[in-house]
Amino acid sequence: VETAAWPCGILLPMRVPGAPRQSGDPHEAPRWAASMHVTPSVHALRIPFEVRLAPHVTLQRFVYVYVVLGTRRVTLIDTGVAGSHEAIFQVLRDVGRQPQDIAVTILTHSHPDHIGSAKVIREASGCRMVAHEAEREWIEDVAVQVGQRPVPGFENLVAGPVPVDQVVQDGDRLALDEGLAVTFLHTPGHSAGSLSLVLDGQQICSVGQTSWTVVGRHPGRAGPTAPDGR
Repeated sequence: VETAAWPCGILLPMRVPGAPRQSGDPHEAPRWAASMHVTPSVHALRIPFEVRLAPHVTLQRFVYVYVVLGTRRVTLIDTGVAGSHEAIFQVLRDVGRQPQDIAVTILTHSHPDHIGSAKVIREASGCRMVAHEAEREWIEDVAVQVGQRPVPGFENLVAGPVPVDQVVQDGDRLALDEGLAVTFLHTPGHSAGSLSLVLDGQQICSVGQTSWTVVGRHPGRAGPTAPDGR
């Protein structure tokens, strides 16, 4: 198996959903997922995929999925595109967990590269889906999303709709496991209901489309803040 180096990562043999098999062309983009530790309990999974713009024109992209390991339960933050569940489940098995251990999946927003595997993951685990109210319709009725925000190859990126079991708002806090909780920040811009997350007690924050970053405490404020105090 040919792989491409990704610093601090573990390469996993997961094919890009909907992509043709590797041709052997040395210029072909890497088609493998990579996992790395952000903290002992948070794994970042980088999943490449492609968007077909025309019969012979593709756009190479990637998306991050985060796996948060509690003592008993697992939480996912986003689900990648359709087919990403294969890499997610492999990461879990590699650390001695099973897909059935996934108790909660948090969808930071409703775009196809973040909700694509939600349907399959819910079916495999029975997990609760959590999102902001402003994203709910596009998650629960992907046909509405296609009509309002057409994306090339959408049908290959999303496995199907999934119900949102719990709606959260700015400032809400959700216990994930013993000693593990997340605080939600409503950060609209990329989408109307985009969520950023602060993992309590670990000084890390997931800010929308970006990866986890270290946060600190601003003098005079009770909760975690960004490094500039906002």
